[in-house]
Amino acid sequence: MEHLRHHQAEAVFLPFVGLEPWRRVRTENGGPLLYAYGPMNALDDRVRAARLAAAGYVDAPLDMRQVIPLVRQRLACDARGPFRVLLVDSDRESAAALSMTLASDDVLLASAHDAAAMMHAVEASPPDLILLASGLRSVSAVDLVAVLRTHSYFRNVPCALLVEDAKGESRAQYADADAIFRRDADTFILRSRLLMLLERGRRERQLRAMDVSTGVLTHAALLRATEREIATAGRGQSTLAVIRLEVNNPIRLRLTRGADALDLAQRILARAMRETLRQSDIVGQLCDNVFLGLLPACDTNSARERITAIREQFHTNILRHASLNDVTLCAGAADTSGGLEDVLSRADRELLASWGGGPMAADDPPSVSSALPFQRGRAAPLVAVPGPEPEPAPSTGSTPASDEEVVCVDDADGQVELSRAACLVQVGWSVRGDRTVGNHRQCDIVVPEVRAYPEQAFLTLDYARITVGGKRGRIELMQEGEASITVGESKLSATDAIHEARVEIIRRDTNLEPDFNVPLQFVPGAILPDPRAQFLEVDVTQRLVAALFTLGLARGEARSVRLGPASATLTYDGERARITNIVCPPDGRGLRPLFIRAGAHPWRLVPADESALSLEPGDAVLVGNNVYRFDIS
Repeated sequence: MEHLRHHQAEAVFLPFVGLEPWRRVRTENGGPLLYAYGPMNALDDRVRAARLAAAGYVDAPLDMRQVIPLVRQRLACDARGPFRVLLVDSDRESAAALSMTLASDDVLLASAHDAAAMMHAVEASPPDLILLASGLRSVSAVDLVAVLRTHSYFRNVPCALLVEDAKGESRAQYADADAIFRRDADTFILRSRLLMLLERGRRERQLRAMDVSTGVLTHAALLRATEREIATAGRGQSTLAVIRLEVNNPIRLRLTRGADALDLAQRILARAMRETLRQSDIVGQLCDNVFLGLLPACDTNSARERITAIREQFHTNILRHASLNDVTLCAGAADTSGGLEDVLSRADRELLASWGGGPMAADDPPSVSSALPFQRGRAAPLVAVPGPEPEPAPSTGSTPASDEEVVCVDDADGQVELSRAACLVQVGWSVRGDRTVGNHRQCDIVVPEVRAYPEQAFLTLDYARITVGGKRGRIELMQEGEASITVGESKLSATDAIHEARVEIIRRDTNLEPDFNVPLQFVPGAILPDPRAQFLEVDVTQRLVAALFTLGLARGEARSVRLGPASATLTYDGERARITNIVCPPDGRGLRPLFIRAGAHPWRLVPADESALSLEPGDAVLVGNNVYRFDIS
């Protein structure tokens, strides 16, 4: 406890045996997150840690490169706050009863009983949804939806109608509403449908080019602009500076002064950046509390001067709001003179070090969203409570060497891989549950980038989210403009018709123009080891696509490769391929996720003591969720 008071930690890591006595330290109002650490194969301890409400269980010894991103992601989710719903109902008693029904930790309701109150509520804090339970005076709820849809601001706010009965539901069909709810529906169903609509609206806002509330680029548009500016700086041998700013302690600000106060502080920061930076500079919102500025033809020293000007403008603007006078910022800056690939990471690291006496040190502690609260002169982001040395986990062999996050295939290697005598080609993925399609190693379904030159840099992108359970499923876009979903002749942002849908991932050339598409499509009736999984096939009949997923094999030459989560050695003897030196980490059940299929025979689980596999032409192997096929030219 004394250690925590001195360091004001946001997260505490302690051995599992010490979790129970420390659990009371975790308070309901902004206390530190508790993580347990120990051997990853201690399944019983992991289950008990979850029952003791631990935020997570990590492998021992602690690796700060893994620990810090883990905590930052968790705190970023906490900082996101509840959804805000504006309930419009002229009947105050009815509105109060409905608020009691729908309000929860995830949904914050505000009520408006007339048009003036509705306008004031929306302007004070833009809601995530307007729920119309009745009309206002002489204007019906259906007509009110039409009025909102023609307004330059309100047309971007989702609207839902709440009707009394089937007759009202029939009339509401003519309204341009995003959803229609029945008052007499089961409370659980009503709340679930409301949350689904709110989540969908949040994802759609993230995909827009401009955020209505702050007036800056959204996450998706900012990533595209960042990739474009980095590529431009690389081609022109010019300097690009990146600045990163955050409002400090957003979670505490929201808990103590409400979500409206946090929204207002973020809008003031965005306005200060727009007013201070040049017209050629680009400003965007990287996530809920992180703003990024891209400054072409600018170095780090000049960028720090801009940050100072932004701070001054921010404090000038915030003086008009007495309740926010103590709100502060933290910031970091970097430029491409030290390299293109990690400029964003270096700006982030300077932000984290700003309270530890770095170049941007100031009188304000860094943001809780950065998961690294600092005290003057020293950093104390995380507290690892010492405990007894954990027993070493059983060895599963060496793990594959760590590569860069974004998976890349050199463009010049494509012709070599495709012209080999034999090849192991990835033909798709076994998909079950929630899966993410992206270009980096944290994704479940990885579509590699094409690297034209060694220094070419890429952003980590998540293109789509796929959910599969048996024959049913759903596909949703996460990066509109970088991927598409087509059903028949229609372009959609999401669909439940997974077997009729075709997902295409765009691959761009060095000018960031579309070069070719990588098509993905579910194959109905495909047989996989998991009876509830569906086979997502990549069309490798196209040579540009095949170059991304093909490992060429020369006769008599051993090749070390990475197959999904495993590493192995491939050798081709002229007739068949041998896979040896297989290092494949076990799954959550302790089994090695490695299956083989000989011709048309059923899939067979490869035992843990079987260290070599032999593949005939046409045989398939499943490693993790990655499906490969052995072919001979």
